[in-house]
Amino acid sequence: MIAVTRQLKNTFARGLRKLTYPLSISGPYSCIGKQLALMELRYVVANIVHRYNFALAEGEDPAKFLKDMTDGFTLACPPLNLVFTERKTG
Repeated sequence: MIAVTRQLKNTFARGLRKLTYPLSISGPYSCIGKQLALMELRYVVANIVHRYNFALAEGEDPAKFLKDMTDGFTLACPPLNLVFTERKTG
């Protein structure tokens, strides 16, 4: 005699594991909107670079900024003050 109920439970459990993250493409730690967010970020940064000139604020030392970076699981950067001036069109 075949244990049909046990087989159905196992099949359901296997199928449920596959459907646990229906909106992710490569597992539970992936985000379906990641590519869209990265595209928007590139768009915003490109617009800022296009519209403004930027320079280090008075008293900022680029060598100190690079020296004070700490590399752990992620890169931790110290504060860096910048001055943005709108570009003149014409």
